[in-house]
Amino acid sequence: MKSLLLLLTLTPLMFSCHSLTPAEKRFQNALQQIDPVSEPLAQKTEIIDIHTHTFNSRYLPLRGILLGKRDLFPPFSWLISDCCAIHLADAISRLTREGPLAGEAASQPAITPELLRQEGQPGFLCGILIGLIEKGIQAGAWDPGVDFDTRLASITAVADQMNPLERTAIRTAGKMMGFEELLTHHSGPTSDQALVRFLWLLTQSDSDMVPIFRQLHGDQGARITLVSHAMDLGPVYAQQREEGRFYDFVTEQLPRLRAQAAREKGRMLWFVAYNPFRDHTEGGQPGSALRIVREAVEKYGASGVKIYPPSGYRPAANDIPRKPRPLFTRHPGAQWENRFGSLDAAELNRRLAEVLDWCLENDVPVFTHAGHGEFEARKGYGEHHSHPKWWRAYLESKTPSGKSRSGLRLCLGHAGGEEFWLGKKNYSNWGQETLALCREFPHVYCEITINSFVVEPKDQARFGHRLTNLLQEETEHKNHFGDKLLYGTDWFLPDGAHPAAALRATQAVFLTDGLRPFYQRYFFENSRRFLKIHPAR
Repeated sequence: MKSLLLLLTLTPLMFSCHSLTPAEKRFQNALQQIDPVSEPLAQKTEIIDIHTHTFNSRYLPLRGILLGKRDLFPPFSWLISDCCAIHLADAISRLTREGPLAGEAASQPAITPELLRQEGQPGFLCGILIGLIEKGIQAGAWDPGVDFDTRLASITAVADQMNPLERTAIRTAGKMMGFEELLTHHSGPTSDQALVRFLWLLTQSDSDMVPIFRQLHGDQGARITLVSHAMDLGPVYAQQREEGRFYDFVTEQLPRLRAQAAREKGRMLWFVAYNPFRDHTEGGQPGSALRIVREAVEKYGASGVKIYPPSGYRPAANDIPRKPRPLFTRHPGAQWENRFGSLDAAELNRRLAEVLDWCLENDVPVFTHAGHGEFEARKGYGEHHSHPKWWRAYLESKTPSGKSRSGLRLCLGHAGGEEFWLGKKNYSNWGQETLALCREFPHVYCEITINSFVVEPKDQARFGHRLTNLLQEETEHKNHFGDKLLYGTDWFLPDGAHPAAALRATQAVFLTDGLRPFYQRYFFENSRRFLKIHPAR
């Protein structure tokens, strides 16, 4: 078995790398002359990161995620038994620090290797992962008496020193968590390191997440306003609240998110997650999902609503995915029953229309996942449900013939994926549709998620050159795309680039001659308008 794992781990991933065009090379040369650190425009412009997350592992149904995806990534995920999945999920939960709410005292058991094996010995693959975490503990990565930079360096060193079996285990876990695309497009030591860092960040106190974000962004961290997006995944994976393992969404996750925002005194905003399955799960009744959203916005200060189609639904034109029937595990089928067993497409359409109509009528911003991968409830759900064309179906249904376009305030997160924006062919129609919606509808925006591609010199040049050309095509369009593009990072999901380096590289792109007029709009003004923040803020 170990020989097979070693052989498959060392098999190289072949990919092609296209040369830059002459125009892209000229853009690359222009980038080399720019230093954002010395640019007054970069130093004076406030930044809004429209797409971040500040949860930790106790906000996620880890048991359900691992149990529900054991069948998807053979042969390695087949090595994770039910007991092994539960053991690993619970070990990560115990490792996670719990931040205090207002008026509470912080409490955290000592983190030792023994903490991870309270249920005995895990299975083979989970044992490798737990052993990797134990190496991190012994290196001081979870030592609260050590400063953040030292702990980060410790876990990074552990990642760099992984053996082939450990790399296989962390990649398998990454795929099961929904990061297959990262491993497909960015395979190698950098992506392995990103997965280990993500696991480490997932165990940090939720009260520390915003300070960590700021520290990772260096001297610019203090000037960034975060928009943190909640994720309501319990009903998706058929996992309810468990003391010490998984926070209840309404009574624990949302209050903790509000506490994070309160500590930031206006420098952090948050979006409440909508989950249509709440109308029929965990004792829910018709209207339960909308009620959660309305209370968060009307009573508790949520700035908008997060819609997450990879959980198994669309904004319009829904269908019900086929029930999975794997041979050796019951959990994927049971999770499907929890989502869709008592639901048909018409009712799912009605629920989505109900929440979106409320947002439209009350001018509440909606942020949605519009990329083809990442954190899918089942493999393929992202591609099946997240295409921007399904948002066109909803928007056009709200536009009577001969009338002006629908005014839903919508941001298409990921903007269809990076392919179109880098001039690639795969999935390019996703980005094309995103661009068209931004140009056609007055309040549709998009966020091209900034990640490691922007620190790779060739892709940085492709990205900047393509944006420059697109923005020069704008004269014939009523809604200027330069007013619709928002800065966002999807932090802290796995990425091979250091956040400060990615920000500097993005600033350099927008400091070139062709994009400089859009700098303030991209980093601040467009998000301010989307969020309806008063200009004097």
